[in-house]
Amino acid sequence: MIRAGATQAYTEELLSYLVETRGLLLAAVRCDDLRWYEIDDVEDLRTAERIFTKAGTLDPTAHG
Repeated sequence: MIRAGATQAYTEELLSYLVETRGLLLAAVRCDDLRWYEIDDVEDLRTAERIFTKAGTLDPTAHG
């Protein structure tokens, strides 16, 4: 995809390409019990850092 100039593709597009052209096998995994935050841009990153950071260190008890 990158060679074709697709440097701004969504993750889903890359995964679809790999499934269709390279035979990549995917499986879903539940993550209900994990803390996570989807990061799409710098603002999302800042939000995630606020959620998961406490006094400058990662806080394993944070909830997102």
